[in-house]
Amino acid sequence: MSNDNEKLLAEYPAVWSAHDIDKVQTFFTDDCVYADPTLGVVKHGKKGVVEFAEEVFSMQPDFHLEYSEYFATETKGAAVWTITNTWNGEFHGIDVTGKKVNFTGTTIFEFKNGKISKNTDYWDLIPLMLQLGVMTTDLRACK
Repeated sequence: MSNDNEKLLAEYPAVWSAHDIDKVQTFFTDDCVYADPTLGVVKHGKKGVVEFAEEVFSMQPDFHLEYSEYFATETKGAAVWTITNTWNGEFHGIDVTGKKVNFTGTTIFEFKNGKISKNTDYWDLIPLMLQLGVMTTDLRACK
């Protein structure tokens, strides 16, 4: 490990996978921003991180996060990840309870004083929609 922020990223997926919301929020600054542009989500502060985590775990009760690679400097970082889970409830108005999925993405991090000050997740919605069965593989059929 080259620095403390890289050590932080090494521990981060396991805490999310353990669904330990109290521990998750300790990785963030008090004034952090947690963004997921794919879902149109922007949360502010540790309270926002807690709200986001609660939403994730309620929809994805066996949520598991794994990094295939990551790096961090003193101020910036990135990770390539895979999320696996079984969906619970609706997705865009369709009940997809019990559907198993996995999808990949990238997170860009900003750090301040050894904690995450900004977390922005980027991922492609289409593979998830296909796995959940809410979208046909033939895009011409979407109206």
